[in-house]
Amino acid sequence: MEKYIDIRYLKTGSQKAFKEVYQEHYPGLYRYAMSYLKNEEEVKNIIQEVFILFWNKKSELEDFTNLKAYLVASLKYLLWNEIRKKRRLAVRKEASTENILELDLHIETLDQTPISFLCTNEIYTILYHTLEEQGVQTKEIFILNREVNLSYQEIALRLDISTKSVEYHISKALRALRIALKAYLIIVLFLLKTF
Repeated sequence: MEKYIDIRYLKTGSQKAFKEVYQEHYPGLYRYAMSYLKNEEEVKNIIQEVFILFWNKKSELEDFTNLKAYLVASLKYLLWNEIRKKRRLAVRKEASTENILELDLHIETLDQTPISFLCTNEIYTILYHTLEEQGVQTKEIFILNREVNLSYQEIALRLDISTKSVEYHISKALRALRIALKAYLIIVLFLLKTF
């Protein structure tokens, strides 16, 4: 069970509270990052950057911010950037096709990770309550796109509607989610594919 850490102390600059966050979340972040990079030094550097960014933005945290989700989202973003950078370097150095394909797979995996996998129950609950408020069709279309990974065309065929209608409902859901999750804006920016 995740240890409760009072964010108000973090916001005041409490190094003790920061140390508790670090000790609580470092092992999970490390395992997650190692599953993508496989290089201990790179992983440690990226996690250090996650915590530096976290410390620098501590005053912007809402009192009810879910720290695990916040840190995982930051890590995912930094991993995504690192893997893309490696891919660009590999292409420049004319690396083997196998290496480039492996990097592409890591990028695709990060891009396609379902929201439910990374979101904590708190954010997941907010997400689905917001979708409920948007109506049955908008919720269904959004879930088919983001959780089932159907394309706009596949959704249009399945529901017998136009792709423009699908695009409208996805945009409507994203607008509502951005408003509902503004306390978690940094997480939402990393987890949702924006248009």
